[in-house]
Amino acid sequence: MTNLQQKLAAMPPEKRVYLLLTLPSHLVEAGQRDRAKTILLDYAFLQAKLDATNVNALIADCVYLAEDQAIRLVRSAFSMSAHVLNDDKAQWGSQLVGRLMTWRRKMPDIHMLTEMIMDNVPGLYPAQPDSDYAVLNPAGGTLLRTMKHEGRVNGARELRDGRLLSWSEDKTLRLWDRDGTPEAILTGHEGHVNGARELHDGRLLSWSWDKTLRLWDRDSMPEAILTGHEGHVNGARELRDGRLLSWSEDNTLRLWESDGTPTSTLTGHTDRVLGGLELGDGRILSRSEE
Repeated sequence: MTNLQQKLAAMPPEKRVYLLLTLPSHLVEAGQRDRAKTILLDYAFLQAKLDATNVNALIADCVYLAEDQAIRLVRSAFSMSAHVLNDDKAQWGSQLVGRLMTWRRKMPDIHMLTEMIMDNVPGLYPAQPDSDYAVLNPAGGTLLRTMKHEGRVNGARELRDGRLLSWSEDKTLRLWDRDGTPEAILTGHEGHVNGARELHDGRLLSWSWDKTLRLWDRDSMPEAILTGHEGHVNGARELRDGRLLSWSEDNTLRLWESDGTPTSTLTGHTDRVLGGLELGDGRILSRSEE
């Protein structure tokens, strides 16, 4: 057991959690950057903080020493592994070692950390950790983070404030901070979510195989369910006057007020409608598979 483990084990639970939450930032603010680095490269601290909080807290800690290459690589390894560790924290050791293998022979700090992890943290580790072959995408590369749904992801877009919105066959939409940190899960659709867009006032509009569209307020809370289509909704857009236009497998387009109140059904197509747009003079052009 390391000195840090002994100190943590001897503390009352409330004090231990407080220390884990604040230690790196307090050390940096006190000018003890070397000590903060030592803490962030101590497997016992990483294990204890992950157990007490989550992987995003560890990623945030590393920002305080972003100028240090070893800390940047540890942060990268945690970011790349976040989608795994959010489901199973016990895999943290094998995830970090697998992503830091490339750097073991080049950086003593990384070699020491990965040795401590393999000696003390249960996990599946490479038989030859200094091999030129990396078992996982290496830290410090072009991949920054993996953002995970429970089903196939049907699409994604960037919102005006820089956040990311995605939608999936798992019947949800998900909001992510610009760095990929999960922020919110928007639930309610009962079928695959086909698409979504941001409206001019910051609300979100989504549409689904469940034959509905849904409006979400600026806090990602459900605002209205737009019902009326009799087939999968294939798409939707906001018109210049704020009304909403949608189109569907039921061979129709529909117009809605900005609050989701239905106003009219546009009929005439004899096959599913694949798209619709507003022309410069306010007329609507639609296209179909017929």
